Amino acid sequence: SQDALLCNTSVQTMSVLDDDMHDFQHYLRAQGIDAGEQAFVPRAWVSGYLKQRYAEYRDLAEARGIEHRVVRAAVRHIKPVAHGEYRLELEDGSQRSASAVL
Repeated sequence: SQDALLCNTSVQTMSVLDDDMHDFQHYLRAQGIDAGEQAFVPRAWVSGYLKQRYAEYRDLAEARGIEHRVVRAAVRHIKPVAHGEYRLELEDGSQRSASAVL
């Protein structure tokens, strides 16, 4: 099952916050999961973490008037064109501009 698939990197490397390298571990503890820094956890747990953090920061951005858009497409190439500006080439040949890429 999908729940049995483990990540190939440990808990200590999974934080999405650059100023809190233990954020993923804190998330797990808040979910009642006691996983050490060296643990390899199910991918489903990482997925839940990413979904929750995305929702939190999406809502925060919207509350501050920051516009964002989710584009479901495969990116073939990301080219920095200026400080805080990127040109993305999608697999269908179209291009997008972005100020941030995740």
